[in-house]
Amino acid sequence: MQEIKDIEEIKTDIKKTTKIDFAVAIVPFIIAIILFALVWLKVETEVVDPWVAAIQKIDNSRTEKDEKKKKMLLDEGGKDLKDVMTKYPFHARVHFFMGYYFMNIGETDSAIFYLRNAINMGKGAVVNQVDAQAMTMISQVTLTKASKEIQSNNFAGAKKTLHANKMYNPADPNFPYLLGVCSQNLNEMDSAAYFYTKTLQIDPNHGPGKENLGNVSFMFGTTKLNKNENAEAEKDFRKAVELAPNFAQAFNNLGISLLRQNKSKDAIEIFERAVYLNPKEPSFKGNLEIAKKNSGISSASSIK
Repeated sequence: MQEIKDIEEIKTDIKKTTKIDFAVAIVPFIIAIILFALVWLKVETEVVDPWVAAIQKIDNSRTEKDEKKKKMLLDEGGKDLKDVMTKYPFHARVHFFMGYYFMNIGETDSAIFYLRNAINMGKGAVVNQVDAQAMTMISQVTLTKASKEIQSNNFAGAKKTLHANKMYNPADPNFPYLLGVCSQNLNEMDSAAYFYTKTLQIDPNHGPGKENLGNVSFMFGTTKLNKNENAEAEKDFRKAVELAPNFAQAFNNLGISLLRQNKSKDAIEIFERAVYLNPKEPSFKGNLEIAKKNSGISSASSIK
């Protein structure tokens, strides 16, 4: 009997060992199934950036018509962003969104400060790049600030603002255009002509740039005409009427410069254009009659 019992015990031990070996063998199989599910069934874990909720509030404020609700959304979004900033003080995107917040509440200096930080911190980043977006936004904020300074006749301040940030978007024609406006109002005409010319080099169809460069060219021409530098004045007036083809006074002055150079036939056509553009101006009509009567005569003493 003892021998049979030992055999049974052995069988039992074999069964236990088999169960243990099976359990060990099945573990890798279970792990493989889990990995398969994660990869092929795309089981994902959602990760939300800490600033998302704050930006959503600021974005919503941009379409909110109720001023109280708009302010509330901006205040809450700003507070949330400041809390995120304390946790991630050197994160370029956090600084970018701080600039975005201050842009939306109209604090342009603070917006420019944080956007510059974002550009400097984000340089060379491969993932989550932000510097290009920050450069675009800082350009918008700069132009807004400079425009307000120009409207308040702070031309020197606007010029300083534009020069400080123009490197972030050198392809934007509005930077040299506004610099031209500042220079013109500060009576720095050579600089104004330079900046308007640069505006048109970037955007040849920039309407205000054309018109203002036409005005500056007219001023240059008028100064030379008064000094009897008629050939040089003609060049400036031709440039003026090319840029501003509806500038009646520029056509009139061009006609005068031509008469003084004994180019009466050319002057007739130019004066006719001036009269066409402004038929109520008697001096234009008078100069046209003089050109017709004195065709081929060098004297220009009777020109008005």
